[in-house]
Amino acid sequence: MKNYVVKALVVFDDYEGLETIPENPKTKRNIGDIFNVTKERYEHLKGLNFVVLVGIDKIEEPKKVTKKKK
Repeated sequence: MKNYVVKALVVFDDYEGLETIPENPKTKRNIGDIFNVTKERYEHLKGLNFVVLVGIDKIEEPKKVTKKKK
């Protein structure tokens, strides 16, 4: 789930976790671009000093439905 909101610190081609080959789709990220990634992708990009965390979108937990016994 892409709930980590990050901001690009450098210009880079984002293959979004796919292998870095010309056949795979990519998105050009510019300095200041804000986009969503998964936790694992954020940690990878942060390790390369490509992004900084802006925030984490709240994930709504499914509500538990309980049945009342008569």
